[in-house]
Amino acid sequence: MELGLYDQPAEAVSDPAEFRRPHPMLSGAHGGQTLSYQQLVRDGVRLLGRLVGAEGYTLGFGPELPRNIQYADQAAEQFRRAVDEYVARAGIAAPPPDTDPAERPQPQSGPAPRTLNARAEHISTVLWCTGFGPDTGWLRVPVRRPDGTVEHARGVTAFPGLYVAGYPWLSNRGSGLLYGVAADAARIAQHIAMDALGPAPAILRPVPATIS
Repeated sequence: MELGLYDQPAEAVSDPAEFRRPHPMLSGAHGGQTLSYQQLVRDGVRLLGRLVGAEGYTLGFGPELPRNIQYADQAAEQFRRAVDEYVARAGIAAPPPDTDPAERPQPQSGPAPRTLNARAEHISTVLWCTGFGPDTGWLRVPVRRPDGTVEHARGVTAFPGLYVAGYPWLSNRGSGLLYGVAADAARIAQHIAMDALGPAPAILRPVPATIS
């Protein structure tokens, strides 16, 4: 991206918590448009907390919805501020910033329910969107950290011939995204190619010729 946010190297991050924060989902489809919690409510979506359990037809939800909305609003404000600062710094002629219609405040309709009855709400279909995470339990080499992630230096592990790519923050903020994986993959491919060639030959220094 032109802002350079996803090119931030991992070595420049001072707060370890930054490595665990989710990346904002960005798309330029159809010119780009904002999808916010507020707009979802206006579109008729009923927001709930995380599903924590089910018993019969009763579904239980967690209390984190207000915190999630606050986090999303703060992240959006931080991103807009970064864009405005870049426009000013680069001297780009741009109209003054305005309010995105999708982020207009939405009147509070009370706290989200902690339980719902699926039959009473006529819920007939459930789509599980759980995300994903790496499963490294099958690795039988000493490269795993206590949390299961692979210890590496820019994708190179301490075990000969073992490399990783596509990891978040492999070398920079964009490493775990389609935007940044290509550069990491090309670099890792070079390491693999060098391994295939075997150990580098010894460097022979030329001996000065003698005249007898």
